[in-house]
Amino acid sequence: QVAAAKGTAYFSPPGYFLAAASPSMAVVARAVAVAEAKAGGHQTVLLSACPPNEADRLPCDMCVVVDVSGSMQQEAVVKTAQEAGAPQLSVLDIVRHAVKTVVHTLGEGDRLAIVAYSNHASTVLSLSSMTADGKGLAEQALQSLVADGQTNLWDGLKTGMDLLLAAARPGASAAMLLLTDGVPNKVPEGGHMEALRAYKSGHGGKLPGTLHTFGFGKDLDSKLLDDLASEGEGMYVFIPDAGFVGTAFVNMMSQLLATMAEDVIIKLDVENCEVGEPWGGWKVEDKGDFKSISVGSLQFGQSRDIVLPLKHTAAAQPSVVVNAALKRNTDARVELERVDAKVGGDDEADRLVEEQYCRCIFVDAVRATLAGMATDRSEEHLKTHVARINDVAAAIRASPASANENVLALLEDVTGQVTEALSRHDWYWKWGCHYLPSVMFAHQLQICNNFKDPGVQKYGGKLFQELRDEADEIFCKIPAPKPTARSSYGGGGGGYSAPVSMAAYHNASAGCVDGSSL
Repeated sequence: QVAAAKGTAYFSPPGYFLAAASPSMAVVARAVAVAEAKAGGHQTVLLSACPPNEADRLPCDMCVVVDVSGSMQQEAVVKTAQEAGAPQLSVLDIVRHAVKTVVHTLGEGDRLAIVAYSNHASTVLSLSSMTADGKGLAEQALQSLVADGQTNLWDGLKTGMDLLLAAARPGASAAMLLLTDGVPNKVPEGGHMEALRAYKSGHGGKLPGTLHTFGFGKDLDSKLLDDLASEGEGMYVFIPDAGFVGTAFVNMMSQLLATMAEDVIIKLDVENCEVGEPWGGWKVEDKGDFKSISVGSLQFGQSRDIVLPLKHTAAAQPSVVVNAALKRNTDARVELERVDAKVGGDDEADRLVEEQYCRCIFVDAVRATLAGMATDRSEEHLKTHVARINDVAAAIRASPASANENVLALLEDVTGQVTEALSRHDWYWKWGCHYLPSVMFAHQLQICNNFKDPGVQKYGGKLFQELRDEADEIFCKIPAPKPTARSSYGGGGGGYSAPVSMAAYHNASAGCVDGSSL
C-alpha cells in the first residue's frame, strides 16, 4: 500500500537542493534532476515528507504500562501546588490522573489497555474500546493501582507488547506508553535491549506498536529509556517533576492520535552520485537497487525532514528518484508517480534547507555529548561538549535562516535549557543527562513533547493542536484524585482532601529545570 502526490523540487546555486511534497494522503514520489553538477562536487539535500493538515484521524490502540513499584508512593512535589496550599499527591496519584485524561480523550473507535508492573506485571485492563462502558472499566482499573515492590520493567513492557500483538487490527495505529520513576532492579537475561531485539526478531522484525518511554524524577537510567524508545521507533520524554506529568502525557497522546501512517520508508534511486550519511540521527540502508531511510511514523500536518549530503561521482548529470512508501494505516492504493523537478535558483530554497540543517546539527551535537559523557564522566571532558554546543549556537546565528522564527526558537533551546544542563558538572549528572536525550528526540522527530521548550512548540499540525487543547482542558477539569496513603516512601499518612484543581500539575512553567529543582 503506497500513496503519492505531485509537488515541487528546487535547486539553488549555493549547493542546496530541496525536494518537498504536498501529498493528498501520503508522501513523496519524485524524479529529481540536479542541474549543473560537477564530478566530485557535493550538495546538501533536503527530503520532506509532508502529510496533509486536514484529515479525520485514524483509530488508535494504546497500551499504558505503569510502574507501580514502592517509590511511586513518594510525594509528587511541585512548587505551584505547594504555593496554592493544595494537599500533596503521590507520584502514582498524578500518573493515575494523567492516564484518566487519556481515557476521556479517546473515542469509541479507540482502544486502551493498562498494564501495571512492580515485582511482576499484571494486566489491569485488557484492550478495550473506549465506549462509555469501556471508560468506566478503565477508571476502575486505575483506582485499583497500588504502589509496592520492585521495578520489573521488562515484564511490564513484554506484557504490554503481547496485549497489542494478540489484538492487532488493520487500519489503526498502535503504541505503548511506558512510565518509570527508577532504575529497573529486575533485568532479563542478556539485558533489556537484547530482550527487546529478540522479541522484535521473533515477530517479523517489528514491534506491535511504537514504543514511547517516560522517565520521572532524577533516579533514572535515561540511556536505557532512550535506547528502548529508539528501538521501538518512538521517543523518550523526561518528566522532571510532578508539574510536568500532565504536559508530557497530553502532548504524547495527542501526537499518537494525530498519526497518519507508521513504518514510513523513503526510498532513493540515484545515478552518478553517492548518498552520504544524513544529519540528525537518521540512517541510510543500502538495499542494492535503491537506498532506504526508515522515518517511523508521520503525523497529520507535520513534515518529516531529512537532510543528507549528495556527492557527484561522474561528469554526467546526476539524478535522484525519491519515493516514499507507507506500510501501514492507509487505505490509499495509488500507484507511485515520477514527477520531474523544477529547476530554480532562489534564496527561499536555501533558507528552507538551512532551517532543517540547523535542527539536525543540534541533534547530532547532543547525541555526541551524551555518548561522550557516557565514556568519560569527568568535569574536564564536559567542557569539550560545552564548546561543541557553543559552536552549534554560533553556526545557527551565522545561518542564512537565522531570522526564521523556527530557527530562533531552536536557538532559545540551545542557549537556554541545553546550555544550562551543561553549565555545571553536578547539574549535568543530576538532571541534564535525563533532559538532553528528551529534547534531542523531540527535535529529531519534530514532535512537540511539552509546553515548555520554545523550539518544540513549533512542531505539530492542526489536528495535533486541537487534540492537545482538548486533552489539556480534560486534565484540568476532571475531578482531582484523593491523595492515597503513603508508607515509608512518602513519609505521610492518609486523611487528606483532594486538591481543588489539577492545573498546578499541568503547568508550562512547572517543568523549568535548574540546579535546585531536583
